[in-house]
Amino acid sequence: MFGVPLILIFLKEPLTALIEKKSEVMPKEKGMFIVQGLFEMFEVLLSYFSNTLSFVRIGAFAVSHAAMMEVVLMLAGAESGNLNWVVVVLGNLFVCGMEGLIVGIQVLRLEYYEMFSRFYKGTGRKFEPFRSVK
Repeated sequence: MFGVPLILIFLKEPLTALIEKKSEVMPKEKGMFIVQGLFEMFEVLLSYFSNTLSFVRIGAFAVSHAAMMEVVLMLAGAESGNLNWVVVVLGNLFVCGMEGLIVGIQVLRLEYYEMFSRFYKGTGRKFEPFRSVK
């Protein structure tokens, strides 16, 4: 399950050269090829692990929602059978606001950290304005 994809990741350059029908399939520097392949495999495995942990965070949000609503119901007196609906409504609004704040923070994190890091490359040229504003 894991062996074949890792071997394919390791052999990415020769397989690409084979598909593109280049004359030289294997690089001349075998040592550098092995080191680069190992580091690329490590990077891929690390990104899979970090993406998995990113989705575990969603489960933690579900647990925190259940815990916050349990506190609201306790404050409303649900155990005694006399439910105070004002506390339930205000508590629910508070929990919705907290979860909206959490979702907003996560969206910003995903946008600025994960999305931009995938597409940003530090190449290019220095910005020179058309005219100087003084």
